[in-house]
Amino acid sequence: MEHETRPLKAIKDGFAKILLLDYDVPEHVTEDGIRVMSVIDYLLDEGTLRFN
Repeated sequence: MEHETRPLKAIKDGFAKILLLDYDVPEHVTEDGIRVMSVIDYLLDEGTLRFN
């Protein structure tokens, strides 16, 4: 997980960061604010990228 999130942690901007995995994983947010979810859940969730 550290290998995958390191590049996202290095980006210092205000945009949401999402790590998509190719296996089933419970959706969660890391302590660094990175949203982790399965690519299948990402594609099926119509509200994934809403900016409200």
